[in-house]
Amino acid sequence: MEPKDQIQAEINRLMKDYLDSKSLPLYDMLSYHLGIHGLDPGLTIPKRVHGMLLQIAVETLGGNPLLTLPAAMSIEMLNAFCEIHDDVQSGNPTRNGQDSLWWVWGPAQAINAGDGMHSIARIALLNLDKQHFSDRTSHAALSFLDKGALVTFEGRYRDLEMQERIDTSVTAYLEMAGQKTGALYGSALSMAAGLSGLTSKACEGLFQSGHLIGQAKQIKLDINQIWGSDSSQKIDFLNKKKLFPVIAAMEKATPSQKRKLGDVYFKRVLEDSDLDAVLDVLSDLGGKEPAKLRYTTIKDEALSIVKNNFPNNQAGSLIDYLEKILEE
Repeated sequence: MEPKDQIQAEINRLMKDYLDSKSLPLYDMLSYHLGIHGLDPGLTIPKRVHGMLLQIAVETLGGNPLLTLPAAMSIEMLNAFCEIHDDVQSGNPTRNGQDSLWWVWGPAQAINAGDGMHSIARIALLNLDKQHFSDRTSHAALSFLDKGALVTFEGRYRDLEMQERIDTSVTAYLEMAGQKTGALYGSALSMAAGLSGLTSKACEGLFQSGHLIGQAKQIKLDINQIWGSDSSQKIDFLNKKKLFPVIAAMEKATPSQKRKLGDVYFKRVLEDSDLDAVLDVLSDLGGKEPAKLRYTTIKDEALSIVKNNFPNNQAGSLIDYLEKILEE
């Protein structure tokens, strides 16, 4: 088994052991969302990107990833909490190749399940081995977990607020994306740094790097939504969320082009065919090249900050993994 596969397997096993120890059907719902119900060999289990990022960062810093497994489980549970609420808010009928949790059990129970994930995330972090981590270190990690959650909620608020507006600026979009998509990456990196003995200044710098990681990741996702071939990825467009290429185009569009975009986004219900009108305007304004350029610039800045906050700039395989995350 490859080292990264082993890391993921260990995270899955810890989460499964915890959920299997509970008898209430609520925990079966959580297991279902995580894709670990029974650990069926034929099942495609979602990648534990945030937990693996934390573990790879710990290993790069010379720590023992086995000791920080509860922290990896914690950040994954927090991400699952966000996913469940995201599916309810956006009406996503599927997640990771199966019916989404709310689609099976209904929105009310899905919200209960999501809140349960959030509580387990905090409990898991407090289960760090007290023989290896002081209370102060554990509480600092918990602080970065909660900070990541709160910043994510701020970003989701901004995202929903922008949904019915056509005058969103690039600056406002980047702030939203950095919070909504990047805060949990920042939490994973800063928690790993704190558990590995780095200074509070380095931990804070790595948390802030998540802001740029989120911006780059969200721009990449938006490009794929507009120009990708998978119609299931276009849920944000159909929900009237403003995607980066559209927002960037609006800043240099002519009045007639702005009206054309406005005619689309002010419709009560959007359909797949409405994307054609948006593509026409984007093509006239340079297509996706400006978005790709902004993505590359932000990605390079994010990786540079991560390197600069590691001792002697020895970020090693962590940078390779971050580049993989950002290219997907």
